[in-house]
Amino acid sequence: MYNMLKFYCIFLLTFDYVYCYSSGAPPYLCDSDSFKPAHGATSTVTNPSPFSISLSQTSYKSGDTIQVTLTGGQFKGFLIVARKAAGGRTNVGTFTTLTTHETTTCNTPFSGVTHKASDIKASATANWTAPLEAVGDIIFKYTVVIDFTNYYFDLNSSVVKALQPSEGTFFKDPTCGKGRGCYSNCINNECDWETSWQDKGDYLIISLRSVSRVDNVYVSLGFSNQSSMGTAIVYSCVLQNGSIGLVPGQTNGHKYNQNNLTKNDISNEVNSYTDGLLQCTFSVQKVTNDSNKYNLTEPWYLVTARGAYNESGLIRHSRIDRNVTKDKVNLTDSTTDVHFSTVVPTTAAPTATVQIGKFGKDSDCGSKKGCYSNCINDQCDLLLAWTPKGNNFEMTLKTSAGNANDYYIALGLSSSGKMGPASVMACTVNQGNTVDVQASHNTDGYSNTPLDNSKEGLSLISGSYKDGILQCTFNRVTSSTNNFNIFDLTKQWYLITARGPSSQGGRLLQHEGNERFTSQAQIDFQDVTVDISLEASKYPMIKAHGCLMVIAWMFLASIGLGFARFLKPLWPNSMPCGVKVWFAMHRAFMVLAFVCGCIGFILIFAEIKDYSEIQGEFYTKAHPILGIITTALLVINPFMSLLRCTPDNPNRVYFNWAHRAVGTIALILSTLAITVGLYLPKAQVDTDAGLIIMIVYSAWQLFFFLIMSVLNDLTVTVLGKKASKPKKKGNAYVMNAVDDYDKIKETETVDTKPAPPNDLLKKFFMSLHGCVLSALTIALVYYIIVGNV
Repeated sequence: MYNMLKFYCIFLLTFDYVYCYSSGAPPYLCDSDSFKPAHGATSTVTNPSPFSISLSQTSYKSGDTIQVTLTGGQFKGFLIVARKAAGGRTNVGTFTTLTTHETTTCNTPFSGVTHKASDIKASATANWTAPLEAVGDIIFKYTVVIDFTNYYFDLNSSVVKALQPSEGTFFKDPTCGKGRGCYSNCINNECDWETSWQDKGDYLIISLRSVSRVDNVYVSLGFSNQSSMGTAIVYSCVLQNGSIGLVPGQTNGHKYNQNNLTKNDISNEVNSYTDGLLQCTFSVQKVTNDSNKYNLTEPWYLVTARGAYNESGLIRHSRIDRNVTKDKVNLTDSTTDVHFSTVVPTTAAPTATVQIGKFGKDSDCGSKKGCYSNCINDQCDLLLAWTPKGNNFEMTLKTSAGNANDYYIALGLSSSGKMGPASVMACTVNQGNTVDVQASHNTDGYSNTPLDNSKEGLSLISGSYKDGILQCTFNRVTSSTNNFNIFDLTKQWYLITARGPSSQGGRLLQHEGNERFTSQAQIDFQDVTVDISLEASKYPMIKAHGCLMVIAWMFLASIGLGFARFLKPLWPNSMPCGVKVWFAMHRAFMVLAFVCGCIGFILIFAEIKDYSEIQGEFYTKAHPILGIITTALLVINPFMSLLRCTPDNPNRVYFNWAHRAVGTIALILSTLAITVGLYLPKAQVDTDAGLIIMIVYSAWQLFFFLIMSVLNDLTVTVLGKKASKPKKKGNAYVMNAVDDYDKIKETETVDTKPAPPNDLLKKFFMSLHGCVLSALTIALVYYIIVGNV
């Protein structure tokens, strides 16, 4: 009986071991060093292991899936995990099973695979998916159990190499279009900019990733109801002084504001900056009670941008660092996987991997081809190349075009270095899918006119618009005897390049600001050793025009009008050059304003040679109209003063009001003209800084006018009280001041006049007025000269 009981207990203990592990290895075993089974029995096998793991691929990148197959004989149990080849107990990646008798296990879900029954097996197969974060080379560690006392443990597969993305890129999220919507600039699964989102019912999980090697930058995603730079809700991942944060904001046109939005609808924020990769992941409610936020259940245009960041907020991005989806995107569609630009079939040869948005320089430049480019360290975003080919020249025009679906790059030949007259060749893309070349010419008036036969003298060899790069290679005849607008390439010419939007019919529109370049000397196209860098056109005449107009109106005219409007009673006993001080100063400043304004007006017409046909926003088109009206008033006013009647003439009051009205209207219109002029492409001014200066200038003018008007009223009130007393000899000035300031004669001579009340206050504010206007004028002139070139 005792022996029976002893046997039964031993049987139960043995059965317990088999029961526990016949359904798979225990979870704690996944974290051990050797994976030795915990059967309590020592393995009796002495031969080398016949088992091995075969892999569907020997290298991987983040998100890849590798099929793992265990073979080598019959077995009952097994355990497989993936670990870093460098060592350690941390399991990496996740497993999914392909057959019915395996299941995942381990303390970390899905980080290992084992048997779930003790039946005899000939093989076991599972899929392993690599994590998104970098873990380096890996191995698969495994144990195989034949039976209770025969097993092999601590076995390793061959090393699986971790692929590295190209310098300055990261691997694309493998779930893009497969449960996660994506909008990126990835090429062959390598990106330096990716935006993705995942629908989670009431909220979205959004991820922003961008490569950046510098501090104080941002990458953002905006939701807009229009494909242009309109109103949008923007979420920005910001790296500032080493700290990372998510900043919600709004845009209205090109203006950004981050003060009106809260983060109440944002949660689960996870931010990182590692090895030059900036990343923010967060959850955002689809629908909120905040009237400033959008309903994300509706489709929106996606607007992405990146650029520099400072304390005042996002700094305006460059042209190629802003992208907008062609159509509105439904954020609940997890199959969306959109590239920043439409890919067009190309016959051009592939180029070496370079920075996104740029391309490599042609290695034949300066040896077999003449070149004119803006390449830095062989990285370009604009390149012109040419080489003689018998009676033709083979030419290449190539540029980054961002996300534009209608765009051009043009080369003009000019004898003077000016925009017209010029013979023009252009490479265009229409609707993102039609690449072609066309011939045109610029007239003296700068308008571009296609030739009657837009292909005359040109023959397209290849054209492409791929990954935001527009390129045309074509033959151009050396000369033409039939059309004088096709210039002879055996002669030397200034090269003028421009790029910008084109109409849907392919017509070239006005180039973008800072996107016109002119060679510093004439170029010999037969010389293939030419390899020069282009520089943006500085438009010195236009800048001189702007500076003169700013000095004339913001400083000289403003000071001159101030003396005439508010300072007539001051310095009653001073008569420089036989006239009152106010009149002497008014005349001097206004004469200088007249001279500067007229010279500025002449300069712009000398440069443009015609009425300026400005393309762009409606307000920029008003600049020439405002300028002509303002200059006309500038000329009319001094001639009006020559016809003025004497101060005691009863009609003098009509002159006073007319003279004052013309001067005031001219000053107001000049302020509008200068402000609008800041936004003209050729002005090349930092518009944000310029607008701030003009706002401060306008606010100061209003303040100065009000405070001086108050002081004038006080002066009249005090002098009126004095006038009620008996008038003393020699005090005729008092009655003049009370009756009408404008009747104070420019050449009046009365001895020992008393200084008017508020004399010191008026002098103080006039001096302050001069200082403020000087500072603002100098600042704006500086920005015009230096600008954003």
